[in-house]
Order: sequence, then structure tokens, then C-alpha cells
Amino acid sequence: MKTGSALLLPLLFACTAQQPDTDVPTPPDPLATSWNTARGLVGEWQNTMDSGDTLSYEHWAETDSAAMTGKGFVLVSSDTVFIEDLELRRRANGITYSARISSQNKGERVEFQLQTTGADTLLFTNPAHDFPTRLRYVRAADGAWDVLVGEGERSFPLKYVPRTP
Repeated sequence: MKTGSALLLPLLFACTAQQPDTDVPTPPDPLATSWNTARGLVGEWQNTMDSGDTLSYEHWAETDSAAMTGKGFVLVSSDTVFIEDLELRRRANGITYSARISSQNKGERVEFQLQTTGADTLLFTNPAHDFPTRLRYVRAADGAWDVLVGEGERSFPLKYVPRTP
């Protein structure tokens, strides 16, 4: 009888030791949280900090569960003076923001990597790029996006609100 009890005790301990602790909450996935924040960009946006003569817009659309495409453009009077193709892509190692302006960087895309931030902030950086090296989107309480392009003296703010026809 002693031999049977001695074998059963380690087996019982091994089985109970492998049970998951259901009281420990699973931490949120920061990549999923950031992607959900980024999905808030879907739609048409107008910068409210523009002068009356200059207007800037962004348009974002979700193309699939791991990508969004966008367009940014600036109008002076009724002339389009600036257009950029934008893309947000969710990858295994993070989220990238890329922009392509045909007249800059030989028409090639410039990628920015998402940095870990708060739930309402998207901070993309590319220290190797000449300007900008940072793009920061912060979701305001009113649903607008406060954007800072660049950093320091060379930066400029934008405030995007939903565009109305």
C-alpha cells in the first residue's frame, strides 16, 4: 500500500501544478490596442488650423484587417499643391506608417515605425529621414485628431476633424 501511495502523490501534484491560474488576467496586446486606435482614422478629415486660403485633408479607408490606405492633400485656393499616398500596415513585428510623395524621395515610400504609446496616441518615427522624423496622432476627447508633424523647432501642428460636405 505504501508503494501505491508514493506513486500516486507525485502524479497528483504534477496534474495540479499544470493547471492555469484563472485569476491572473491576460494583459492587453499593445499591437491590437494600437491597431484599434489607428482604425479610428477611417474616414474623411479636414484640418481646422488652416488659413482660409489653404486647406488640408486626409482620407483613410480600411482595405483589410491588416492594412489601411490613405490620401493626404493640400489645396491653395482651388489648386491642389500637394498629394501624398499614405498606408498603415499591421505586421507581426509592429505597425508601420508610410507616405509617398511623387516629388520627394525619388517617389519612393518612406516608412515610420509605431512606437509604444498610450491607448489614444499613435507615434511613428524614422530617425534616418530628413523631415519629418516623427508623426504623432493623438485622439482628442471630441473625436478629432491632434497631429504633430516633426519635432522641436521644425514641427507643425494639425487638427483634423471629420470633414463635412
